[in-house]
Amino acid sequence: MNSTTKTSTSTKPKRLHKLKVTLNKFKKKKKQTLCSKPIYIK
Repeated sequence: MNSTTKTSTSTKPKRLHKLKVTLNKFKKKKKQTLCSKPIYIK
């Protein structure tokens, strides 16, 4: 039971981190393309 919880908790942050990295990359791309329109960047 403990090992199952350990696995689920160790994979969750990894996936979350991957999502964060992708989001950051997308934000940077958006910033470069819409530098004239900063309203879209939050």
